[in-house]
Amino acid sequence: IGLAGTYTINSAVSTGGTNFQTFGAAVSAMTCGIAGPVIFNVDNASGPYNEQVSIPQIIGSSSVNTITFNGNGRTLTYGATLSTAPATLELNGADYITVNDLVVAGTGVTYALVCHLWNQADNNSFNNCTFNAPVNGTSTTMVPFSISGSATAATTSGVSGNNNVVNGCTMFSGYYNTCLVGNSA
Repeated sequence: IGLAGTYTINSAVSTGGTNFQTFGAAVSAMTCGIAGPVIFNVDNASGPYNEQVSIPQIIGSSSVNTITFNGNGRTLTYGATLSTAPATLELNGADYITVNDLVVAGTGVTYALVCHLWNQADNNSFNNCTFNAPVNGTSTTMVPFSISGSATAATTSGVSGNNNVVNGCTMFSGYYNTCLVGNSA
């Protein structure tokens, strides 16, 4: 039986019951699927969350069984060091994810795909979020928000994602500021 219902993410409380200590623990709990709509409310006094988060396709997610992260202005940050894993928040084929009011920062010296969607990540929405990449980025892998056909590059054509919405979000700095790339054909 998969997750369904409302949960918290609070870094000050161990994972158990309806709380997850990290975003990664919350995502891990969904890897076997969800049984209904899922909401994660980030505790408004917790964090920052220093972790890399990759959300794969979740079994059971749909237009009815959505997954929502209410960030409450908290920060998810990561300093990527590997060219094979450059993202802070990655949607790797994840569908029907909503992220509200979350600050996401990439602090890697060379790699900072701050929020990156790829592998047919469809029907996702980002509302009132802030995406921060290093100021005056010197690498093409420093991008606050990107949708592309590659896990490791913001400007590669291919299977990327459809019907994604970015509403009221702010993208700061980077080498490129925002990249949306689909199939070349």
